[in-house]
Amino acid sequence: MFEFDSGFLAFAFILFVATGLRFFTLNAQMKSMQKTISACREKYPHIGLGQGKKRLLRVWLLVCADDNLRISHCERLAGLTMFARYKPYTALNNLDVEFIADGGQLPAEVDTRTALAAQGACKQILKRFNNEEE
Repeated sequence: MFEFDSGFLAFAFILFVATGLRFFTLNAQMKSMQKTISACREKYPHIGLGQGKKRLLRVWLLVCADDNLRISHCERLAGLTMFARYKPYTALNNLDVEFIADGGQLPAEVDTRTALAAQGACKQILKRFNNEEE
């Protein structure tokens, strides 16, 4: 019969524990994201969620707009790990949603990944706003 080496069993156990920890931390991150999005839905009439296009160091941006389609609040989630959380992002506050969705010039402190995420979120807000009007 095939015999297991104690080193292999230790490696398999560590891998099992690491996978379990990853599952629970990922679950906690998803709950945190849902809580943040729900809180923003209660406060603001229009929200959009955009993501940057890169695979590594992806950026998610939650954009909240008022009734005049001006950005009232932004939260940015950036990071490679499951421990990343949304943090307030003020560089886009008071900008027009249509201006950003059309690819308008953003402030200098906004990097490329965040700009792509903002554009996607603003397009999402405009799409929902136009559907509500019809």
